[in-house]
Parts: sequence; structure tokens; C-alpha cells
Amino acid sequence: MSDEQHDRSRIERRDPWAPPQDAVPPSPQDTPRDACPPPPPNGPYDPYQAACPPGYPGYPYAAWLHPAPRNALGTAALVLGIVGTVAAVTCFGVVLGLPLGVLAVVFGLIGRRRARRGEATNGGQALSGTILGAAAIAVSIAVIALVATSYNGLFGAADVALTSARGTYDKPLGADGTARFDDGTQVTATTPQRFTPPAGADGYTAGDTAYRFTVTVRNTGDADLRLGDYTYYGTAGGDQTDLQLISTSTGELAEDFPDVLRPGQVSKVVFAFDVPPGLTPLQFDFEPTTNHEDAYWELRLR
Repeated sequence: MSDEQHDRSRIERRDPWAPPQDAVPPSPQDTPRDACPPPPPNGPYDPYQAACPPGYPGYPYAAWLHPAPRNALGTAALVLGIVGTVAAVTCFGVVLGLPLGVLAVVFGLIGRRRARRGEATNGGQALSGTILGAAAIAVSIAVIALVATSYNGLFGAADVALTSARGTYDKPLGADGTARFDDGTQVTATTPQRFTPPAGADGYTAGDTAYRFTVTVRNTGDADLRLGDYTYYGTAGGDQTDLQLISTSTGELAEDFPDVLRPGQVSKVVFAFDVPPGLTPLQFDFEPTTNHEDAYWELRLR
């Protein structure tokens, strides 16, 4: 091969992307200084200006140095706020609603601060997470307070105690017996009587026996007696089988106690129960309010 052919072969195999051998790399002084002006002192964040390296303000590859948005905390705040709010409205999840809500508020505030500094782009998500987190905290506190109040009302000690000699579960009252409370409330249950329920009565099963008796509540105290939250239970037999209450839309079986019984007032209500064959006696439990102790009667059936 001749020298000319050898030189031509070397030229053809040269890397086409390599810079020319006689090229001179540019110096920083050759780059126009105004290609990457400095950012204003109080101006908005410009990623392209911030990415310009010192001495090389006009290089186009500076845009590749733009940092990624720090959106993690804003997104986490939104997710935690949603989960915390949903958990707060349930009795079993309320214990998670409070801590999740606190985390959502903290992450949301940090995310909002990053968005204001231009470090994040999801300021709206961070704000929504903060609001939902605050809602989760408020709902959790309300539900916890409600559950605690209900627990104390159901399982705590009653404020109004029985003063009569009988009326407790171990010493039930008999027919026409009166349970007396220390606030002046008096409750009396009469002897059960058989009767035939009217047509269309709810709670009655053909073949069973229907019994009815009257419960009288007297307020001999000095304060109003709020009967709107009274409770009762009817059972029968040695195994205390639950009984169905017989009710109608009209007549004496449709009447109920007033919400408030003033001092000196008396109210009477007829209770009727469906009793399956062979069950006796009838046990009746009555609680005038959630603050009163329960009063018990054991009523013979004939």
C-alpha cells in the first residue's frame, strides 16, 4: 500500500465525533458574561440561572443541573390526611386518626414552606394534607370524648342510687312493688295480665301468650326528671329468655313517657310482652335515666 493510500485509510477510520486536531477549547473569557446574568436579590427562583457554574455562565448543559422538586412531604401529607380523616370517624380506627392527623399537619406545613421557596411544585397537595390532618385531629378528639362519655354512662357508677330495700338484681321487687331513688324518683310495676293483642300488633307471635302491665313513674323530687333516655328489658324463665315488646301504632300500647317529668308529676305507660309457652316468671328491668341505677322486678305469670 502506498503512503497516500495509507494516510487516506487513517482519515476514513478516524472517529467522526472527535474534535478536530487543530481545535482550541474555549476559555471562560471567550464566553459572553451576559449569557447567564445573576439572579435578582429578591426575585423568583430561576433554575437555569442557579445552574450556571461560576466562570461558565453561558454553557447550555447547565440546565441539566436543575434539582428535582422535593414533593415527597407534600404528597405524604395528603395521603396521611385522607387516611387519618377516614380512620377518625370509626370507633376502631380513631386511635390512628389522631397520630396520622398530626403527621399530616407537620408534613403539610413543611411541604408548603418548600413550595414557597421554589423547592417543590405541589403546594396545593401540601395545603390539602394540612387541612385534612387538622380535620382528622378534631374528629378523633370528638369521637374519643364521645366514646369515653358513653363508656362512663354504660359501665360507670350510677349517680342516682336506689334507696328502697328491694329492687336490685339480687333482691328484685314483686308485683306492685315500688323502686325508690334518692332523687325522689319512684317507679312501680303492676301484676301482668293476659290479653289478646289487637290485629296488626307488632312483636306478637301466634301461639305465644301476651301479657301487659303498667309502669308508673312519679317525680317527688325538686328537679326535672328527663325520661327521654330511659331503658328497659323484658326476659322470662330460668334462662332469662329475651322477650319481644308488643306495640301498636295507636291505643295504649303506642303511648310513651314524656321527655321531661316535672316535680310532682306522674306518668303511666303500658308495657306488653310476647311470652313463649312454659316461661315464667317475667323479669323486668327499668332504668329511668342513664344516671339512675337499674331497678328489677320478678313478676309471676298466670
